[in-house]
Amino acid sequence: MRVVGRNNVKYTSKRTNNLVEGISLHLVGTRPNVEGEAVEMVFISAKSTTFETCATIPIGTEVNVFYNRYGNVDCIEPISKK
Repeated sequence: MRVVGRNNVKYTSKRTNNLVEGISLHLVGTRPNVEGEAVEMVFISAKSTTFETCATIPIGTEVNVFYNRYGNVDCIEPISKK
């Protein structure tokens, strides 16, 4: 997937009444079950250990997104070009 956008997120959860902060990354790439390009938006909490890395990934960078067993983003790693 390729990072094509990023925006800061800050709101109060209606469910828990707690402040939620983080970033949303907008991604474009190919998927086997999608004709054309697939789009995806992933949220990374400011509490996440991967937040600083995600907040500084340059637009246009190819990345791999890894999810935990709950379906939340666990890690985003830039793909190094060799």
